Amino acid sequence: MSRVRMILTLVALGSMVGALPASAQKPSDNRYTRGVALYISQARQKANPDDKKKLFQQAIDLAQDGMSANANNPRLYLLLGRAYAELNQVGEAAGAWDRAIELYPEYEEELSTDRHNAWVRAYNAGATASQQGDMETAEAHYRGADKVFQGRPEAKLNLGTMLAAEGEDEESVTFFQGALEIMDGPEGEKLREANEEAFDNNRRVAVFNMAQVLARSDRGEEAVQAYRDYLEINPEDMTALGNLGVVLGQLGQTDEVAELYAGALERDDLSGDEYFRLGVGLFGAERYEEARTAFAKSLDKNPHSRDTRYNMANSVYALARAIEERLVEAGAAPEGDDRDDLATYYGELREQAGALREMDPYNENILALAAQAVRSLSDLEADEAAADALRQETANILERRAGLAFSVEGVDMEVDDDFVILSGTAVNIAGAEGDPATLRFVVVDEDGVELTTGEVALTLPAEDGSTPWELELPFDSETRPAGWRYEVAE
Repeated sequence: MSRVRMILTLVALGSMVGALPASAQKPSDNRYTRGVALYISQARQKANPDDKKKLFQQAIDLAQDGMSANANNPRLYLLLGRAYAELNQVGEAAGAWDRAIELYPEYEEELSTDRHNAWVRAYNAGATASQQGDMETAEAHYRGADKVFQGRPEAKLNLGTMLAAEGEDEESVTFFQGALEIMDGPEGEKLREANEEAFDNNRRVAVFNMAQVLARSDRGEEAVQAYRDYLEINPEDMTALGNLGVVLGQLGQTDEVAELYAGALERDDLSGDEYFRLGVGLFGAERYEEARTAFAKSLDKNPHSRDTRYNMANSVYALARAIEERLVEAGAAPEGDDRDDLATYYGELREQAGALREMDPYNENILALAAQAVRSLSDLEADEAAADALRQETANILERRAGLAFSVEGVDMEVDDDFVILSGTAVNIAGAEGDPATLRFVVVDEDGVELTTGEVALTLPAEDGSTPWELELPFDSETRPAGWRYEVAE
């Protein structure tokens, strides 16, 4: 999931004015407030961080002494909050300012700028910690930012994303909902006017991440509604449409998935990725013929996508299996149209599995699909010589599968600026624990042009065990990586 990282400058937002009750406490100056204000002023003039910290701490200590003398002077809490904020102790600052406003509501307007600036400092500190990989510290800073100021969504958005990764789904959804409430309210309009592109991206991230968490938390209907609401505003977002279909499929609403995607499947202006997502949704809804169409359109755009081709193969296999299961239930042999359809489907499966073996030759599941396709074709073949040739091809594939020392599984490709990151696992089938192996990868664009190459060294785990691997490759091209293939060094 994307993590939003944004370094902001200290700026002021509009004021937020509260009502003034009759019991409000009037701020007053005394030796404590004057001393605290002096320490803060002196600290802000210091260049040395240690000197600044010492003076701000003296301001905090003096303010706390002043509270022992008079715990109801709102000015003391206002100043205490400012000292805390300068030390980036925003949780403590928020508590002090909340008390100041409780005692003297007119301070809410004056403190709106202080609160926002404290939010910015905490948010930036969280972004820095996140970039350094210190997620625990980042989360603490984001929580402080969220506590001190409620007019910006970014801290809530990051907290939602981080908590989702930690499996804290309920709290994650709460933060995403809070971010959306801000973005859909008056403050959101100001943020959109300031930077429409960033605003729209952040809102999209909030909806998509929240919906994914809802869907995996058995709150699929809420996820569906989140996507529907988003699509009312962004009807051309094919990713949202694809995701909505996936959730509907998980809920068993398969007819609605087909209806939802019907118009999109007739279009010829979508990207390969967009057709792919439609295919995934249709496959999940068990609409295999429509999924086959979507994956075929995706392959027309990008024939080098291993995942698209693999899903295409499984869609075709599912169509063949449906015919076979129907015939078994009826106690009938394949004849006429059924026989022709099976030959077509298994012929396609053979073709797709052959192409997949060129990309992903050490994947055990792909070899199984290839063997199934050829064996089924041999059973359908009337010419005995042709059938024998297919049976021999099946034997060769099965021999190849039986000879695998390990299987390469779950290969994933991510593109990050000028780097391609490939990752996956190696599962030891019959190799010796500790044996070395090397995968040589080639990354290509949609035209098949080689963009970058590299190797990853593996050490096999114990038999039936798996070991993760990752390979980061730089590339220098205006075209984007679209696919990969590898071979195993002998």
